[in-house]
This record gives sequence, structure tokens and C-alpha cells, in this order.
Amino acid sequence: MEIGRVVGVYGRNIVKISVPDALLPQVARPGVYVKMYGADRSTVLYGMVVGFNMLDELYRRARIIEELEGYEEFRPARNEMTVHISGYLSGEKVSKGVPILPKPGERVYLVSKEELQKIFNRGDVAIGVLSTCPEVEIKIDVNGMCTRHTAILAMTGAGKSNTVAVIIASLLKYFRRPRIIIIDTHSEYIPLARISDNVRVLAPKGKVADLIKAQYQVDPIPLEVPLWLLGVEEIYNILGLDPRATKQRLYLRQALKALRVERFKGEGYDLTADDPVHFTLEELRTAVIDVSGSSSSRIRDRSAEDLCLKIEDLSEERELYFMTRPEYLEQRFSEYIKDGDEVTASFQVYGDFARSLLDPGLNIMGLGGLSSEVQASIVSALLRALWRIAVEQRFRGERIATLVVLEEAHIYAPMTWSPSKQIVEKIAKEGRKFGVSLLVVSQRPRELSQTLLAQCGNLVALRTVNPSDQEHILRSMEDVTRDTVESLPGLQTGEALVSGPMLPLPALVKIFSFREVYNEELGGKDVNYREVWSSEELKELSIPTPPRHAIKVEDTKQKSLLDFN
Repeated sequence: MEIGRVVGVYGRNIVKISVPDALLPQVARPGVYVKMYGADRSTVLYGMVVGFNMLDELYRRARIIEELEGYEEFRPARNEMTVHISGYLSGEKVSKGVPILPKPGERVYLVSKEELQKIFNRGDVAIGVLSTCPEVEIKIDVNGMCTRHTAILAMTGAGKSNTVAVIIASLLKYFRRPRIIIIDTHSEYIPLARISDNVRVLAPKGKVADLIKAQYQVDPIPLEVPLWLLGVEEIYNILGLDPRATKQRLYLRQALKALRVERFKGEGYDLTADDPVHFTLEELRTAVIDVSGSSSSRIRDRSAEDLCLKIEDLSEERELYFMTRPEYLEQRFSEYIKDGDEVTASFQVYGDFARSLLDPGLNIMGLGGLSSEVQASIVSALLRALWRIAVEQRFRGERIATLVVLEEAHIYAPMTWSPSKQIVEKIAKEGRKFGVSLLVVSQRPRELSQTLLAQCGNLVALRTVNPSDQEHILRSMEDVTRDTVESLPGLQTGEALVSGPMLPLPALVKIFSFREVYNEELGGKDVNYREVWSSEELKELSIPTPPRHAIKVEDTKQKSLLDFN
């Protein structure tokens, strides 16, 4: 159906079209698709409406009465729509790009429902429907999503978590053996474990695991990340060593070098201070004292004394026993060392730790309740282990094909510093070659690393109101236009602008509701104050209980992470 004509062409892909009043209700909406011929009259171009204006020439021109005489069909009012051309017909399918522009005066047509279904039905998994035509289901191309990384950006409450859950649930349903890891910063994706048998939830023992079990009735597998698996920067972060604490950082680095490098120099190993070599907290404390020139009976240096106190405090923090007093991985280390030396046994445990994260299916790392510093150090260690395996597999001619979902990605790859920032950016820049893909999720785009965002070829943008967030998205992502970011505040909850290689054309998508499709409620939803405050029953507030001694390993029948491999 013809809807108007081209009245202006601007830059590389923007055209203005004039539309009669009678057709405005059908086409004057962002997200409507139109098509037209290019200047060669053979190339069919596709575009999406991104804005519209109403002009009245009576107020724009002088001596208008004289000019109007003799032109009975001339209408002084004109409806103009802005169209972003983003693709063209190449054979039987639509390809991205603008090989040629139309000429002013070219006729413009509305793209039919049947044609839209043909365009958007080529993908693998459905995530929603076209906002302007609900009969058209939107299917994303999984290769396009994973090989170019994806960013899901939104303000709080716009539907970000629902979008992630719908995408992951669809992948679990469609593929027999996907390999997906969710870094679940707030433990809100645990309900995914109730919709598929191909899901494992991992969480540190203690309050974190207890909260997950109480809230979701899911019994998590114990997650252990021994401190000795962490690199130097990650341990700095765990101990809260500010960059200005130069002396303490120097002592710690020298101590780790002594424990990981100097100790094994004569055995033919070429190690660094970041390599995962086993040590205990007491050994670390002793090494700090030694490198400071003190003795265990008398610590002369104040910086060394403060650092030793921090190490002692760390050993006593119950919520971090999964790092400072790991049971199962320590047991595994004791078994390995019977048949080899400390370094070999350490790397065998490290291999077990890394491989356990890569079991086919969905692995949810429930980290809710831990501090952001601890989360960043854990994620850094997890991703470095994953990266080592990915590189090894690549050298053997294989790729592990893993998708990592980084929830609250601004914690792990901020504009400033974080121990995990370097490895996240490395995966963003090089992961495609080694089969590691990122799904970056954030409600604070302005705080995200520009390097990370620039590597995300796909964008799923839900409602974003903050001008700083919009500008950061515009500066960081190559295919995003100003018209795109200026349309984000007008999106409804659950509505997203999706663009990139995972779709043949940019689309305004109404994402499926995870709750309606799977009859499960995600964590992290808003509290219903009206309902709580209107309730006659006042629930008794729980009082913290005193901690008890941990159950010994030999007395418990609870399975470990490694027992599930």
C-alpha cells in the first residue's frame, strides 16, 4: 500500500516522507516499516519510522496568498515522517546496509504483515512480537547474538531482568546442549532452575545459600573459590587495599611472589605472582612478615602489621569461608598431592574448578548478599579460569562455545577500576575467536566501560531516561543513532529497541512476559507497598541467630560442586 513520497534525503540513511492525513493513524508510529526503491529503480530499500513532524507552510512563507492562487490542490499543511533506512532486499532475504539512497519524489509503501513475518521468522528463538504488528513474532539469530556480544541496557523497572530470563529460557528450550553461565549478582534468576532440568545453581555455603533455598525452594550446589586461586589484584580487592596503600600492596605482591614463584624456582616451573598455586592464610601472613623484614614475635613495620591484621580479619569472616576455608577443593588438593608436587596438584584443582563451570546447560552463580568487592574478585577469578580453558581448547582446534551473562555489568567493568575489568574487556575484544560470548546487562550504562560497550554489536535497549546514559550509549556503540537514543524514554515497560546482527533489521519489540509464559516469578521484583501496608496481619520480624560451628566434611552428606561432574 502506497503511503506517501520521499520529500528529502539526509546523510547516509535518513529520509523524510510526506504522508496524507488519512493514512496517519496507520503509519505515524515509531517502529512502523516502510519500503521504497533506490535511485537506480531496482534496489528495494527498507526503513523504520523513527519520528514525525507536522508542518504548516502558511506560517513559514511570506506572500503565501499570491502563491496559492491558481493551485486548488495545494494543501498548506504537510505531515512529514523521519525514516531510518537500514536494509535492502538482496535476493530472497533482507541484508543490512544502504547501497543506494532514494530520490526525492520516490513513492513509499507500507511493508505488509506477511512480508514482515518472512523477514523476522528466519532466526532461531522467539523473544517477543513486533510492537507495531503483534502478529509478527521476533526470532533472534543465535550466531549473530553470540559472535558479536550483546548489551541489554535499561533503567530500573523497565523489564531488563525479564528480557534476560526470556532469552535464556528460550535458548534452554531450543538447544539440547547450550553452555551458559549467569553471573547472578542479586540471585534473581534462580527461578530458571524450576523450568528446566538442565540448570544448576551454585552459591557459597552459609547465608547466601540459605536465602536462596528459603526464597526459591532450590538447594544450591556449594560454590567454593579458594583465595589461592585469585590473582594479585583480586586479593588486593578482597583485603580492601586502596591504590594509595602502596606499601601494603607492595608487601602483599612480594609475599605472593615468594609463595608462588620463589618457592618453586628450583623445580623448573616458570610461574608468576598471579598463578593459582596453593597456600594457606597463615602462610600468607608469615610471608608478609618475612618480606617486611620483621619476625613473627615482633612486627616492626606498621604497614605490615596492618596488613597482617586484615588477613586475620579475613580468615574470621564467616561469609567468606567458601574462600578462606574451602572444604571440598582442599580435600581434592590433598588427594592430588599424594601423586605429585604442590604446583601440579594446584593446577589440577584449578582445572577441576574451571571445568565445573562449563558443564553443558545453564550454570547460575548466585552471588546475592556478597559485597560488590567480593563479587568483582570472584567474577574475575571465574572469568580468568574460563579464559584459560577457552585458549587451551582453541590451540587444540576446538571452541567451547560459551555464553556468559554479566548481570550488573557496571560492577565488573566500570569506567573506573575493578579487578575484573581487564579480563571482561579482554573477552569482549578477543572472545569471538575463542568461542566465549558476553551478554552484558546494566541499568547504569554511563558507568560501563566504553571499551566493553564498543565491542557489543547487538543492542537491546529498553526504556532509558537519563540523558547521561543516552549519551554514553551513543558515544560507545557504532550502529546507534541519535534518533534511536532519543526514542528510548518513550518505550513502554517490556518494550525494547533491538538492533544488531541477531536481527535482519532493527525492531521495536514487545518482549514476552517470563511470568506469563513459564508461570514463574523472577526475584528482584518491586515490593507491593499498597498490599503490605493494607494487610491486617503483621508478620513477626526475624532476629539474627548466633552463628554455630561449621559441620565437619566427614559428617555431612551434602554433595559438592565437583560431585556433580
